[in-house]
Amino acid sequence: MVGIMFAGLAGIGGGTIPMSSPLYFAANTFGWSSVVLSKLSFAVTLLRIVEYRVKYFVWFIIVTTSVCGFAQIPWVYLRCSPTQKLWDPTIPGTCGSFDVFTSYTLFNSCMFLVS
Repeated sequence: MVGIMFAGLAGIGGGTIPMSSPLYFAANTFGWSSVVLSKLSFAVTLLRIVEYRVKYFVWFIIVTTSVCGFAQIPWVYLRCSPTQKLWDPTIPGTCGSFDVFTSYTLFNSCMFLVS
């Protein structure tokens, strides 16, 4: 997902959504949600297969994936105040550091690869 996002920002591909569009942020929301829910569905399947002691580890994966993954969604929208400043830079307001957002996104992506 991160690769697709960076490819879209670089302009690779014909039908990219510009980052200045509200559709980009909606796509980001559904993209992260689908990644988290697919991980959780597989983890629930594992709970039915694994033995007693491994279930604790699977529950740990479920909790950490849920917390980190679903925290990504509001993080996108809370980066700027007001939220409309995300796609319209002419609106007065403030935005947080894009580097912090990028670092958290990369952390989340690495965690999703591990889990």
